[in-house]
Amino acid sequence: GRQDEGEKVALVHAFADAPYDRSSFHLTGSSEFVTDVASQIATQALVELSTSDASTAGSNSSGDDEGKSRHPFVGILDHVSVMPLRSLDVNNEEESNTFSGQAAQTIGTAMSKVGVSVYFYGYAEPNNTPLAKVRRERTEFFKSGDASSKSEPKSGIPNYGIATVGAPPNFVENFNIRLSSRCSKEVAKTLTKKLRERDGGIVGVEALTLPYSGDRFEVACNLLQPSRGTAKMIDDAALEWARANGGESIIEKAYQVGTTEQQCLEVLSLQADCLDRHERQVYQDFAKFLSSPAE
Repeated sequence: GRQDEGEKVALVHAFADAPYDRSSFHLTGSSEFVTDVASQIATQALVELSTSDASTAGSNSSGDDEGKSRHPFVGILDHVSVMPLRSLDVNNEEESNTFSGQAAQTIGTAMSKVGVSVYFYGYAEPNNTPLAKVRRERTEFFKSGDASSKSEPKSGIPNYGIATVGAPPNFVENFNIRLSSRCSKEVAKTLTKKLRERDGGIVGVEALTLPYSGDRFEVACNLLQPSRGTAKMIDDAALEWARANGGESIIEKAYQVGTTEQQCLEVLSLQADCLDRHERQVYQDFAKFLSSPAE
């Protein structure tokens, strides 16, 4: 991490999920330096993946569950989100949105130069189109998620696929609920509907029912307004649903994915030696994620 005066960037969190064959990295800091570091990470990762095994980017490595627990995806590195930290570098919300939108545009442009088809969303594009709308209207994201989504590189050109890159108006949080194998897909979908705002659920919550390993399902939630529709509200609603559907044991795990705005700010407040220890711990935890067998 760098934390000289005016130069702030740090690795907050890294996560890997073997059944979904995916990983994520969370950076925080001043827009200029986050843009620079994120652009380098994204382009270098794409080159490394293309020269190693890009043609298997759509395959599943979870053994007996091959093809059953693919997380929706549209490319090797298919989503970059630049989210505002309201108390950092900015004087007002409009300025914050401008910074995050410009940062997303710069990162997306760098990725497109490597060969990725980039679709911008939020404050990174003129109409401020939401991510879900871009995914639904311009990609196959909501139709993907199994081994049939795999496609081979053509004429030796790396098959990077599509990336959605953008800047939402608020810091978006993620929260997943993993259900036991005795919960069918049909029943899992009733939890999704209970939580999802457009079905009368919790404000700002998008939710999707996804197959997981071991004949299980997860309900994956995006919290678009986490100060109004909170992770605790999701957890409480899920427990209420569970009690009406056979008991709380139907929920195996309810967990946050990624970070919160407060966690990002706390990491940025660390002194240099503490920040170094934090980042070493993130690397160690990520290595454990990678080496752990699928749950």
